[in-house]
Amino acid sequence: MKKENIKKVVVLIDSKTWPLQTDIDMYQYLLELELPVVFVLSKVDRISNSEVKRVTKLLENNFFGQDIFPISSVKKTWIRDLEKYLKTFLIS
Repeated sequence: MKKENIKKVVVLIDSKTWPLQTDIDMYQYLLELELPVVFVLSKVDRISNSEVKRVTKLLENNFFGQDIFPISSVKKTWIRDLEKYLKTFLIS
């Protein structure tokens, strides 16, 4: 696959275990490749709302304003928003 064909790379991060060095290394690698990134913060149903906000803010600060979607597959939180967001890249 050619780099030009990649519309967005989705990086899935577990909200309970972040940050892992592998997450940071992957982000650095994607930056070096100049690929567009969106972060999906998973399992937010397992932490408090204040913790979701704190982890999201950490992601924003460490990953330079990349798009971030805190989601829960159990509670379906933000799933539709993420779906709409990703569809914009598939259609364009």
